[in-house]
Amino acid sequence: QGGAAQLQAALVGTCGTLVPADGGWSSMVRLPESFDETALALELIAEDGVRVHPGWFFDVPRGRYLVLSGIVGEETFAA
Repeated sequence: QGGAAQLQAALVGTCGTLVPADGGWSSMVRLPESFDETALALELIAEDGVRVHPGWFFDVPRGRYLVLSGIVGEETFAA
């Protein structure tokens, strides 16, 4: 639950919204349709070292999403 709370706090003031989840090892963030999820994922990986995938990588059928790994230490996730 700590990671989800951290991610929710990090999304305040942005256009991303955390998709509610019942559990699991990843978190999904919904983006506006105008976003290029692949370009944003590559930018986050290259510039910030964030472990992230575009939603299409997980066959998310509609919309724009980022999928963030929760399989990292709490300090890494918080950063």
